[in-house]
Amino acid sequence: MSATNYENYEGARQVNQPKQSQLKGCFLLQRSFAPVGHAMAYVFQKKYRVMEHCALVGVRKNYEFLLSQTDVKYTDLLLDEDIHPLYKDEIVDLNYLGWLEKEYGIPNLWPYLTVDRILMHGQFLRLYPYDQPLFSQENLLKILQITAKKIITFLEKEKPDFIFFAAVGSLAPLLLYEIAKKKSIPIFSGEFSRFKNQYTVTDDLREFSLLRRQFLKIRSREIIPAPEEIERAKSWLQSFGEKPDAYDQTTASGPDTTKKQRRAKLSLPAKLYWSGRSFIKALAGYLANKQKNDYLQLNPWFYILDRLKRKVRVLIGYNDLYDKIEDNEDFVYFPLSFEPELSLLFCAPFATDQVHVVKQLARALPINYKLCVKEHPHMAGDRTRKFYREIKKMPNVKLIRPNVSGFELIKKAKLVATISGTSGWEALLLKKPVITFGATSYNLLSMVKYCTSMNDLAAMVKERLENFHFNDEEMLDFIIALRRYTIPVDMLKLWGHREGQTDLKHLSQEIEPLVDLMAEKLNLKAKITD
Repeated sequence: MSATNYENYEGARQVNQPKQSQLKGCFLLQRSFAPVGHAMAYVFQKKYRVMEHCALVGVRKNYEFLLSQTDVKYTDLLLDEDIHPLYKDEIVDLNYLGWLEKEYGIPNLWPYLTVDRILMHGQFLRLYPYDQPLFSQENLLKILQITAKKIITFLEKEKPDFIFFAAVGSLAPLLLYEIAKKKSIPIFSGEFSRFKNQYTVTDDLREFSLLRRQFLKIRSREIIPAPEEIERAKSWLQSFGEKPDAYDQTTASGPDTTKKQRRAKLSLPAKLYWSGRSFIKALAGYLANKQKNDYLQLNPWFYILDRLKRKVRVLIGYNDLYDKIEDNEDFVYFPLSFEPELSLLFCAPFATDQVHVVKQLARALPINYKLCVKEHPHMAGDRTRKFYREIKKMPNVKLIRPNVSGFELIKKAKLVATISGTSGWEALLLKKPVITFGATSYNLLSMVKYCTSMNDLAAMVKERLENFHFNDEEMLDFIIALRRYTIPVDMLKLWGHREGQTDLKHLSQEIEPLVDLMAEKLNLKAKITD
């Protein structure tokens, strides 16, 4: 049975006819997602009689909460922070690592380490642009080795019938994901559908095979869409073209850094006062914390240092680096990605150096074209001036202010290039040619060119500029296929929940449609209530 074939999984279950109460779910409960994932386990238990669960947990306070609660039965909770210190007593075993690489390499073991923002970049412990690995190669191998042993033992002991991931952004989760796939354990990975307040799942974070199968069946007319599905897709595509709307409003455009710089100067004394109070409070909590040596624990000294550096960058500003787009100017639009992030480290491992990508893209353009680069809205003020000066060494590169509308740039651009971001999807909906450098669901469309080698980039740009034709039917089929796995769950709101929104009842009601979708794929029947 393939780990990505739910149809075969359902057939196997029908032959064996196990009781639903015998099923066991497994969840990756990391950071702020933990209360949401816990609510999913609760719904599985109450509605579908999946009575046992296990979890890989990130952050000790989540672990302590899960141990103390009585709403969901967890047969085992594996805490990432408890695995990590064991590396100190580990001896590098090259025979074991060789076996691990043969069995679970992708195709080697380095991706497990390079995906980890903490181990390889020091992120979360320090603020961007800090970028230093925390350990030597030998210690990284020890950490990889002990974590793999613990994950394999965990899976062999617990034997879950399915696993849900909201994200795979560090060593332990990626090991869990890849090893579970090899063991043919059905995987559900959450994905933002790029429809507002909507969410979806995939069974493969790189291939999107669940969506691919549905899309190809619709394209070949093995599956005939219902008339109402076609009309709904047409209506949505038309309305987006007339009035584009970002599914995540915080990414529509960034802050006006000129105004931000001015406000920072005017409010500096007050900000320093409140920052000082916050720092003293955080420091007191840190010193009183018995687990302050956990490798995921934020050190307030470093936090305040990095925040001060960021304030200085904002005060100095970037105004002299920004350019304007001239009327009737031919340009390609490239929005920078948030980093370090899953979309780069996992989905685009050969495009993580965005300076390199910008330079290669600039060299691939027709001689009269400009490359217009705009900062990611969530990164405004984070990068150094040196970063921007480096990309502007290419004379055909322009740096655009973060507060300029991405939609306006897409409309004016001749082509949009992106790592794997939403701008590429939005550009397609606005009937613009798109080139991507990372894995993303809309790569399934023939209208998108996925660049995996910079040697091909210039020819790819030329072909897209000269021969692009928008295929309305293909786009409608893709929207229909995507809609079939899209449910009304506002994960942006839930994942970024505020105090008062973490109660189990509220989260369970909000997340229930996602559990229902997974239950459908697992052939589970809802419990009959009186």
